[in-house]
Amino acid sequence: MSLNSPPHRKLVKHYDEPGNCRELTFYCYHQRPLLTNHTWRGMLSEAINRATQRHNYHLTAFVDMPEHVHLRV
Repeated sequence: MSLNSPPHRKLVKHYDEPGNCRELTFYCYHQRPLLTNHTWRGMLSEAINRATQRHNYHLTAFVDMPEHVHLRV
């Protein structure tokens, strides 16, 4: 990259239409693999269920990995 070139920007277009799903991704603290414990994954699932009920969201997809989570609400 030369000194005169503009900074890299992603060219992905996002469309924010009312009623469409939102994709959310979040990571554990310092991206540590904290979600390898069945009990902790269960606690996370319960917290997500409470949050979706409280905010009247509909959870359509949910994937947890050792260090991060993907949600579609």
